[in-house]
Amino acid sequence: MGYAKTKNISGFTLIELVAVIVILGILGTATAKFLVFGTQVYVDSTTRQSTLSQARFVVERLTREIRDSIPNSIRITADKRCVEFIPIKASGTYRTDFDAVSPVSFAPQSGTKADVISFNGEYDSGDRFYIYGLKANHLYRDTDRYSVIDNVTGTAPELTVEFTESDSFAQKSPIERYYTADHSVIYCINNSNLYRLKINTIRAGQRDYYTVSLLGVLMAEGITNSLHGEAPFNYSSGVLYRNSVFNLYLEFAANQNENMFFNQEVHIPNVP
Repeated sequence: MGYAKTKNISGFTLIELVAVIVILGILGTATAKFLVFGTQVYVDSTTRQSTLSQARFVVERLTREIRDSIPNSIRITADKRCVEFIPIKASGTYRTDFDAVSPVSFAPQSGTKADVISFNGEYDSGDRFYIYGLKANHLYRDTDRYSVIDNVTGTAPELTVEFTESDSFAQKSPIERYYTADHSVIYCINNSNLYRLKINTIRAGQRDYYTVSLLGVLMAEGITNSLHGEAPFNYSSGVLYRNSVFNLYLEFAANQNENMFFNQEVHIPNVP
């Protein structure tokens, strides 16, 4: 009587299979969380870097433009949403000495020409020629603080400026300084966006933020300032013991969980 030979068959028990499945599940979950966490860190850092670059650009741009504006030309709307200023196009010193063929005329006299010394800037017909503007209303409204240029003759730095009509200025500058300009610039915040608009005609009245956002260039997005408690624009005019100070406060949404803010103080030499 013989016996059939049987082969030894090896395999896994149910307990071993369950243990392997559990271990693989734990490893898969940990790996997935690690990948998700790493991806989220990358996305957050990229978003933060993009917001930071955007914020630095607009803060630096606005700071430089403010510093190159005519002293006392900054004006801010009542709701602190918009700031407007007049960039300097040219500047120099006007002549009142005896050798001047056409000295600047001050009230009550009037004249149509002015001899000046200027080393920088360009002059065009229609530019405004400002002397001693002490506040924004002098620069935007009062015609006795500026004249309109008709023509400029001579060779730099000695020039003769001709005005469109016989005119005079209200007050003399203590250092005989003048500025010229042909436009103003306004920045406005609307719906968390910051817009910039160049206004070719210097207006007595201000543009509203809706017009600026409709016609202006988008400069920054994601601004989260509360206009009531965290005004983006503030201005303190200069006095005898300090310069004018423009304060820029902008808060940006870096991501869902945090904001970043820029608090910039710009000192403007008080030399009208």
